Amino acid sequence: MLALAVALSVSFAALAAWTWRRGAFPSGGWAGGSSDHFSHYNSAIVLFHRGLDVWRKPLVDVCPPAPAAGVYGEFPAHDVCNLPERGESRPLVMNWRQFPRPYPPGWALWHAPAALLHEATSVGVYALNRLVVIQDLLAAHGALGLLALILFSRRPGEPPPDGATFLLRAFTLALAGGELLRWSMLGYYDVAAVALALLAVLRLRDGRDADAAAWLAAALFLHFRTLWLAPLFAWIARRLLLAGRGALAAGRGRLALAAALVALALGAFALVRPALADFPPTSPVFRFRFDPKNAEHWNLVVPLALAFWGLARARAFLVGAVAAFQLFVLTNTPQAQAWHSLFLLPVLALARTAPGARRGAELATCALFVVECRSIFGQAPLLGSWLASLFAPPAG
Repeated sequence: MLALAVALSVSFAALAAWTWRRGAFPSGGWAGGSSDHFSHYNSAIVLFHRGLDVWRKPLVDVCPPAPAAGVYGEFPAHDVCNLPERGESRPLVMNWRQFPRPYPPGWALWHAPAALLHEATSVGVYALNRLVVIQDLLAAHGALGLLALILFSRRPGEPPPDGATFLLRAFTLALAGGELLRWSMLGYYDVAAVALALLAVLRLRDGRDADAAAWLAAALFLHFRTLWLAPLFAWIARRLLLAGRGALAAGRGRLALAAALVALALGAFALVRPALADFPPTSPVFRFRFDPKNAEHWNLVVPLALAFWGLARARAFLVGAVAAFQLFVLTNTPQAQAWHSLFLLPVLALARTAPGARRGAELATCALFVVECRSIFGQAPLLGSWLASLFAPPAG
C-alpha cells in the first residue's frame, strides 16, 4: 500500500511538472489542440449566467461571437465568444458551440475552480488550461491507484495469484494506466468519473452496497457515459433489496444522495437528449450489420465471440451483462471517439471482483478491452505513442 502511494505520488509530481513546463500552447495538453477542457470551465461560466439554456440551446445562440485577439487568436475564431452581461471581461472559449453542452451538472462542479480563477483573478488562459490538465491528471492517478488495489489486493481467505495471473493483472494495469494518463494529459476529465466508478466497484466488492450506489451515482452526475454501466445500477439495487429493510434503513442517507444525483443527471440528459441525434456519426459500429466480405467485421466479431464465451465459461455473468450492454449502447450511438474507451475500464475491475470471477474472466475482459479499443474506438491501448510524445520537442 505504501509502495503504491509513493509510486503514484512520484508519477503525479513528475507528470504535473512536465505538463506545467511543456504543455502545448495555449491548450496546456501534451499535444496541440488537445481536448475540451478549456471549453468546460468556460461553459461552466455560461451555466452560472444562463442556467438551463446550456442544455436546451446551442451555445452559439447563447454566447455571441467575440473578437479573437491576443492569446485568443491561437484558438479557432468561431470558438471565441462572450456574454453581453460580462461587459469588457476577457472572452470565453468553447468548441462545439453548435450544440448544447452534453454533460451532466457535475461537469460544472469539477471545473468550478478554474471557472472561479478565470472570473475572479488575472491568471492567464494558458496557465488555467495547464492547471485543469493537472487536475485531470490527479484524478487519473486516483483511478490508477484504485484499479491497482482492486487487481492486486486479496480478499480474506484468497490465495496469492499464480505467476500467470499476476502477469495478466500487471498487463491489465499497464494497459489501463497508459490510457488514464494519456487522456488526462490531454485534458479529458472523463478519468474523474472513471475513478468514481472504480471506487463503486471497490465498495461493492467489500459488501458496502449503499456506498457503491452513492459512488456510482456520483460518477453519473459527473459524466453521462457512466450510463454504460447501467446493469451495475440494477445489480446494486437487487443486492440492497435482497438484504432487507435493515440494510436499506442503514444506508438511507447514502441512497437518498444517490437518488438525488441520478435524478439531477437524468434531468440534464432529458434536456440535452434531442440535440444528441445531430452529433456527426463517427462510430464504425453504429447500427452494425455484419458483412462477411469485410475483414474488419471478422476482426471484431470473432474475438468478441471468444471473449464472451470465456466470460460464460467463467460464469462471470454480471461482467458479461455489463459488457453486452456497452456493446448495445455503442451500436446505437452515432459517436465513438478514441477517449470514450476510458469507460470500458470499470469492466476490467469488475472481472476481478464480481461473483464467479476467475482468471478466465479477467483474460476475457482484457481481450474485450483491446479489441473494442482497436475496432470501435480506432486506437491501440499501448504505451508507445504516449511515452514517445513525452520525449518529443515541446509543442507550440
